[in-house]
Amino acid sequence: MKVGRVEWYSEKRGFGILSSRANDGALDKFYVHVTKIIKSPEKIEFGQCAEFEVGASPRRPGDLPMAVNVTITEVSQTTEVLQ
Repeated sequence: MKVGRVEWYSEKRGFGILSSRANDGALDKFYVHVTKIIKSPEKIEFGQCAEFEVGASPRRPGDLPMAVNVTITEVSQTTEVLQ
């Protein structure tokens, strides 16, 4: 299970980007679709905490990996981890 935060999310379009720190300190980015979110507050916003698993990208090679089984919480508890 990875821990990260919401970088961007469009309620209208139903998808966004999550970020998580890799072991080497780099910031990894993951595509998230509304159908892969299992728990979230009413509104998903920048900086909220996200716990997720990594799945394969459903599109072309080179696309961002897909975040699956995503849980987003109201308050970001990962700000310190990601800075």
